[in-house]
Amino acid sequence: MVNELVNIGERLRNPIDINLHKSYLTNDSYGRVSRRTVDVKNLIAWLRDKKKSKLDDWTMYGVASLFREAILEHLGEGFAIDLFGLGVLYITVKGAIDKAMPSEELAKHIRLDFTPSKDAQERVSNFAVKNLRFSDESLRSIFRVRAADSDEENVLFTGEVGVIEGKNVKLGGERSGVYFARISDEGDEAKRAEWIKVSRVFANYPSHVDFYLPDELSTARYRVIVESMLGLNGRAMKSCVQIKSGIVWVKAKKSVDNG
Repeated sequence: MVNELVNIGERLRNPIDINLHKSYLTNDSYGRVSRRTVDVKNLIAWLRDKKKSKLDDWTMYGVASLFREAILEHLGEGFAIDLFGLGVLYITVKGAIDKAMPSEELAKHIRLDFTPSKDAQERVSNFAVKNLRFSDESLRSIFRVRAADSDEENVLFTGEVGVIEGKNVKLGGERSGVYFARISDEGDEAKRAEWIKVSRVFANYPSHVDFYLPDELSTARYRVIVESMLGLNGRAMKSCVQIKSGIVWVKAKKSVDNG
């Protein structure tokens, strides 16, 4: 299967990317939305910076941790959870069962499922497909981006070392590279001509790429983009594969306490 990027819209509102993959059982293609994940720390930062929340970060994180504890406790007691009006997380049974099954065998069929609310469903109803990729991208992904001396996900610091951790992210070929695409306040990704390329990579492996952050980066939100011409077997390809991270925050260089 070739790696091909088909651009079908440059200025669409709320664009998403879809990766097409070939089914080797039916020979048809199926699509998966390229997932961009924000965690609770990203949400807290958004509330602080965009909504000017009066609560400090630690208070919001503490409250979120308490909700997490309460949700897990009630799930463990068999309750369905209405998640703030976004939808219901509930326990269900998957697969074929019968009354002769012992309880330990039945337990293997217990799963969690989620039904979105009307409000949540409507919020994603106006997406437009910006990029449609025909690729083996399901076998390539960025798990997280972090500073070399920190486990905090999706946070980097100017002038320091960054690490991209993932699956089959190794760079190779003349068109390969690591780029930073700035995200505007409206959530738009910078055009390719405005991407900032990493010039110093000192570790390049299928599982991680280590690099020095470009001096041109300012404190802002970015998406980290990896492009490589290496196939999954490590051999050079004629086409270029593109992998994108979620939202990454670049912050000012950490101060050093000499006291």
